[in-house]
Amino acid sequence: MPSRRCTVAKSAHKPGIAWHRDLNAAFKQASRLDKPLMVEFMAEWCPSCKMMEDSTFVDPGVIEKTDRFIPVRIDVDKQKDVADRYKSSAMKYGASAYPIFCS
Repeated sequence: MPSRRCTVAKSAHKPGIAWHRDLNAAFKQASRLDKPLMVEFMAEWCPSCKMMEDSTFVDPGVIEKTDRFIPVRIDVDKQKDVADRYKSSAMKYGASAYPIFCS
């Protein structure tokens, strides 16, 4: 039997923002650390959201600035209840498409 060469794939982990997914837990942490929240409302199917993820959110300067606040990512399809609850607030600030950022 011929020997097989196996290669171990290196991690494709890119540097990025350590997003919180639980808004309630993020509110508690923000209160405890006295930091503001930055909430991104996004969808996996959204081309602009994907572009932000692949370019802006991996930029070292952007990542560094996230130390100043608690970043929260809300997927509007997976967390519809949260997205619906805050939809009117986002619209109040002129949001009409994804991604939407509220702070």
